Amino acid sequence: MGGTVLVPVPTPTGLQATKMLVEDILPGEYDLYKLACCTIEPKHAQIKNVRWLSCSQSNVSGMCAFPTEFDGKIPADIATNEHLLYYGCCLASSAQTKVSLSHRHCLQDFVYNENYVQDYVKNDGHGGLEMHGFAHLDCPLDDNSGYFILGKFVDKNNSELHLTAFHIPKKHTLYVPPMTIHSNDYLKGTWRTMLSDETNVDHVSLAHQHRFNGHDTYEHFTFEFVQ
Repeated sequence: MGGTVLVPVPTPTGLQATKMLVEDILPGEYDLYKLACCTIEPKHAQIKNVRWLSCSQSNVSGMCAFPTEFDGKIPADIATNEHLLYYGCCLASSAQTKVSLSHRHCLQDFVYNENYVQDYVKNDGHGGLEMHGFAHLDCPLDDNSGYFILGKFVDKNNSELHLTAFHIPKKHTLYVPPMTIHSNDYLKGTWRTMLSDETNVDHVSLAHQHRFNGHDTYEHFTFEFVQ
């Protein structure tokens, strides 16, 4: 009779193997990532009915209007290449990829003080999301480095937004391609960052949209993070 005969793998007492094979892998050469046991997505918030309202004036923020049902909470996750790929990003030190830089960039160290989030992001209302035509490299030089937010729209109308707050391990470099939705508002400590000033930044403030008596009002908010 034809066909492949699979010999059951003995298992110790207390360990049970399911009868159904996940995959039958034949001898040969493989790209290791294709043998990965699972397709991995990061934890992420899924927010519908979002409106990204850019401002045409240089150095003036637009607005990202969120429905009031969104409580501002974003899941936090560990930055692995599998997780980051969901947003088109990667850890530069472990990615065998060449990139093309279309603009002059500079590497510079930035120190996010303990009161940065409270004073600048929350009290002054500068918190938001952004995207731009130059690439980012971001590398935390401290253990307690806060969260780097990545996002993307997943529908053709750009109305359903997915967001994840990533913890980047110390001295691991995050690569963020041009036009990736992100925020560095919630970082802590010292970060070594590559950026450029040769393109405009499309920055939007965060706001809940309220409708009352036929009129829209907007209330600023900031993100919170859940494990």
